[in-house]
Amino acid sequence: MKRVNLFLMAMCWTAFVSCSKQSSDIPEVTIDKTKVMRWDFKTLDGWLLGNQDEDYPQGKDKETYAKVVSDSYAKDGWALKIWTKAHTEQRKKQKTVHRYGAGIYTWRAYIPPMETGAWASIGSFLYNSEGHEIDFEVGSGDAKRRKKLGAKEGQVVVFMTSQNNPWKQNAEVLIDSDQWHTFQIKLAINPQNNHYIATWLIDGVQHLHTELNYGQQYPFRIFCSVENIDFIGDRIPTRDHYALWDYVTYEPFSNAIEPVNPDKD
Repeated sequence: MKRVNLFLMAMCWTAFVSCSKQSSDIPEVTIDKTKVMRWDFKTLDGWLLGNQDEDYPQGKDKETYAKVVSDSYAKDGWALKIWTKAHTEQRKKQKTVHRYGAGIYTWRAYIPPMETGAWASIGSFLYNSEGHEIDFEVGSGDAKRRKKLGAKEGQVVVFMTSQNNPWKQNAEVLIDSDQWHTFQIKLAINPQNNHYIATWLIDGVQHLHTELNYGQQYPFRIFCSVENIDFIGDRIPTRDHYALWDYVTYEPFSNAIEPVNPDKD
């Protein structure tokens, strides 16, 4: 009987150790504070135009739809403003010059009141290439989704998505508009396969967590955007939309790659 009990105890201990090991497979990593990047948007230094529509640079409209503005609610009094016009399908973006790997990405953004049901999305996201994108997109949501979520006037939907590799999405979170919010993406590295492990947080609260099928061979440019795109609403917007970004930060983990400038490859 004692032998059986000892055997069972050994089996239980082995299972416990195995489970404990699995839960601690991803070691704690520290931030390399000497390499932290912070953009306060007193200028647009370090950023490039990323517009994705017919207006610029091919079209007649040479407006960039992005500028630095003063704002008393921004930490340092300055913010990046991006906007789109009513009755258009404009897609206006700013992106970093460099691409980055593992670490914590933070956007502090003002989400203004948005037209209910409009094709208008405020994006804070990471992009490498088609299928290698991790994003926050904020918008009204269509009538069906708003009803499902019980959205009230003044509330908007946050779409958190891994664009393939694998596809993963949480579009069940409501936040208040006419407020500043902090959006974060944490990219840790699984030491067993060197894949990214992505975590999405809004105002410090985790809402999505998944391992991706790739790692730092796909570093990301950081984007801020306002886009009139149809997936996020029921109809083309009938008024202009905009958003403000107080700051963007990148805090690299100690195992992060060095920043990459793809234009100099």
